[in-house]
Amino acid sequence: MTGNGDDRRDGVPRQLALPEVLYGRDAVRDRLASVWHEARAGARTLALVSGYSGVGKTAVVRQLQDQVLGERAAFIGGKHDQVRRSTPYVAVAEALGEFARHLAGLPPAQREARCARIRQAMGGLARVVVDLAPALAPALGHPPPLPVLPGIEGRHRCATAFCNFMAAASGPEQPLCLFLDDLQWIDGASLDLLRAVLCDETQVSRGGLLVVATYRDNEVDASHAFARAVVDAEAVGLPVQRIALVGLARGEVRTFLTDALDAGDGKSQESVLALADALHAKTAGNPFFLRMLLLHLHDIGALSRASGRWEWQADIVARLAVADNVAELMSARLRRLAPPVRESLAIGACLGRSFPLRLLAAAAGVEAAALVDAQQGPLAVAQREGLIDVFGGPEAAVSFGHDRIQQTALALTMPEQQAELRLAIGRRLLRDRDPRSLDDHLFVVAVQFLEVGDRLHDPAERLQVAQLHLRAGRQARATAAFAAACEFLEAGIALLPGDVWSRHPALALDLHRDAMLSAVTEARHERAAALFDMLLDAVDDPVELAECAGFRVMQLAMLGRYQAGLEIGLAFFGRLGFPIDAEHIASETDRILDEVQALLLRPGALEHVADQPVTRDPRLISALKLGIFLAPTAFFVDMRVHNLIVLRGFSWALHHGPCAATPAYMVRLGPVFISCRQDYSLADRVGQAAIAAARRFDDPHWLGDALFMHALFGSHWRHPLRATLPYVEEGVKRLRETGDLQRARFNITVPLAIECGDALDEVLAELNAGMGDARRSRKRHLELLLLPQRQFVLALRGQTVSPDSFADAELSDDALWRAVEASPMARTYYLVGRMKLAALAGRWDEAVAFADQAQPALWSITGFLMIATYRYYSGLASACAAASASGLRRDALLQRAAGDLAQMQAWARANPRTFEHRALSLEAQWLSVRGEDEPALRRFEQSAELARANRFSQDEALTRELAGRHLAARGRMQQARESLAGARHAFAAWGATTHERRLAAELA
Repeated sequence: MTGNGDDRRDGVPRQLALPEVLYGRDAVRDRLASVWHEARAGARTLALVSGYSGVGKTAVVRQLQDQVLGERAAFIGGKHDQVRRSTPYVAVAEALGEFARHLAGLPPAQREARCARIRQAMGGLARVVVDLAPALAPALGHPPPLPVLPGIEGRHRCATAFCNFMAAASGPEQPLCLFLDDLQWIDGASLDLLRAVLCDETQVSRGGLLVVATYRDNEVDASHAFARAVVDAEAVGLPVQRIALVGLARGEVRTFLTDALDAGDGKSQESVLALADALHAKTAGNPFFLRMLLLHLHDIGALSRASGRWEWQADIVARLAVADNVAELMSARLRRLAPPVRESLAIGACLGRSFPLRLLAAAAGVEAAALVDAQQGPLAVAQREGLIDVFGGPEAAVSFGHDRIQQTALALTMPEQQAELRLAIGRRLLRDRDPRSLDDHLFVVAVQFLEVGDRLHDPAERLQVAQLHLRAGRQARATAAFAAACEFLEAGIALLPGDVWSRHPALALDLHRDAMLSAVTEARHERAAALFDMLLDAVDDPVELAECAGFRVMQLAMLGRYQAGLEIGLAFFGRLGFPIDAEHIASETDRILDEVQALLLRPGALEHVADQPVTRDPRLISALKLGIFLAPTAFFVDMRVHNLIVLRGFSWALHHGPCAATPAYMVRLGPVFISCRQDYSLADRVGQAAIAAARRFDDPHWLGDALFMHALFGSHWRHPLRATLPYVEEGVKRLRETGDLQRARFNITVPLAIECGDALDEVLAELNAGMGDARRSRKRHLELLLLPQRQFVLALRGQTVSPDSFADAELSDDALWRAVEASPMARTYYLVGRMKLAALAGRWDEAVAFADQAQPALWSITGFLMIATYRYYSGLASACAAASASGLRRDALLQRAAGDLAQMQAWARANPRTFEHRALSLEAQWLSVRGEDEPALRRFEQSAELARANRFSQDEALTRELAGRHLAARGRMQQARESLAGARHAFAAWGATTHERRLAAELA
């Protein structure tokens, strides 16, 4: 424990001075030092230091600071504040500010190299960090402002930026310790950033960063949001070290008191040890409580020095009850201070744990010099009492010595008086002529008014404070602190007069609109719906509400209410002047399709759409923005509406000029032409054009969208499968940078890897990583898409209960079906996987049954590569099942196989390297069933060789096994064995242990 140093009162030296030494924490100090060294050289680590208030958590971590700085590493920290919990990022901003000072203290060459590294890593996201800590602007090159991202994307962008910054600012060569104090009071926005850093799987194994977090263990249980974040961090493999602090042992209290009371001679020491034992019993060894109790005893004369010895009154000590509540001691001590001192401390407590001196002066309505006057200044007196610290010169800062002191300073005023005090502080700060009071401390000022709105009676003042809350809410939204935004914006709405829509429509619109957008992001669904209805009733201009309408559609989609969302979106299209008439959807769709196809006949016309002058029509721009929200909802309700929305968006660009969102409509033309005209080759061309257009608009969000959508829908129809991977990689990178983690986590890589025939052990590792990410981000729908693919791989590797089942020790087939049944896309993934599994095992009738089950929901994977996989396996299963069928069933199966073959051949003509071997394999089986043996064998061999040359191990294996069965059925057993041996070898290369062993047993 540490003391208060040279303890004075009213300028007169006191006889009780507590030593500045940390007692009883040597083991904890050594443990933290060891964790630091492990983190430097090993893996990123989280150290949790817990304990009761006053037990010395902060002091013991600050002791580590000396060691870290002594090793020329960086130590940065920040403290969460109970009074300022409505202010987002308090501790994070403090820590980043300390890092800015760390950079400023480096030698010029080293500083520039360090800053250059960080700037390179941050890319276009540097401004996000500067908005959190303006002091970093010079180091990050004064990046320009970024547009405010809507909803969850803004939150994800902020988290991505902070992760990138922490990764660039730390490392084995430049180790960093980040200290976050009092996490029991962490705000939601800060927790999002901390969770992102702790759960960043790409950095877990990289050393050089130690995050130290302290918290009161009596205020953080397993249900606390921070505790859940720690569980998530451990799930990704982050090392977590837990250090629990308890009170000092009796011997440690004796040592402290012996030093504090200078008990050198035997008699004094005997007396002091008796006192130490009594105080240990009263305080349970809590260092802060012990210090407060000593000062209290001295203040009331129960501990005094006479004749060179300390004496204490045992009866008074015996009557004290301290262990349960130290607040009474603090209150008694503060009550003995002069009223000006108590008032200054109370005002400071309203501002936070620490604050600039000039801000306190403005809040108190006095000159700063008067507060720190050496003789009578309230802060000078409080500092001599050991209650606060004042640092610096002209830009001095004030900090409470302990959060208990801050809490007690405020608690001394009654609730009624606290409200009046906050009101007075807020008014003074609003009137302050120094613009820094509001510009630099917007949240501090706005917080003063949060709970005193009912005390504002002057209409002009109420409007002024409402505007203040709007400003604070928007700043919170800009930094993705949406919970804080909701609080400020709702407070602003509460201050508006009943006739605000007629007298102050702009202010009313801004507050209600921003509140509605923030409520959607925070999943406050009922409030968001109510605000949207208010806006619809009060605002005539639909352009002003287009973003709100889009968010409402998105909100209803989140709730699974797609039909309701579609109805709202269509109604709003009508308000904008672009109604969609159900009776004319087909004719309008065909007209635009014909128009676009005609455009494609003109060389370069498609590619130059984005070069036209941009549109300036606000209604058109609003409709285009709304369409981006509405198209995904329409996809799940009425594909005709989805297609028309996409076609309209592109047609408007042709006739009225493009906008930044035009590439989004261009890239979605591919799936529309696939759906409406079965034109797969066009999907690649429009995708390439969309990517080029997005690059010309220089918009990273729409570029990420175009790259992602082209990888998902277009590239594979014209190019080798592995050529799609660069689109995936750049698209995911751009989407993460712009905060679109929803799609960045939509794993395209796994189905590509499966279809490419990549080694199944590598595919399984990718699947497990993707599912872990989906669980941690609570994206159940993404997990359900990966789950059937994982079970398919496990079945091939012999890790399910049987080769024909997706069930394993933890998951039954029935449970898996119930999980995916409600989602058309997840259900299709499951059924296609079961169809493939049955086909690979030669259970053809079962494969046909799964194909039949999958057919009604194939619309959900329109344009996906999986649709080609479906047609290939469906065709094979139908042809093979026809071999043992008769009559009408045989005819139906052959007709179905013929249709699948025709489609596969069309794809093969457009992209032979990806599809020709499958077309040949399917044709071979078709010929085999029809009795054309030699042509069938030639096709089988051609298919297998093409599959081998293009590294499609799974297709080579299946084709060689089909050829072997064909030969065996015709009595050519030696050739059959050779073909089956080739199939076994290909299955082994793929990693399909189940089928490699099956064939090995058959060939034995």
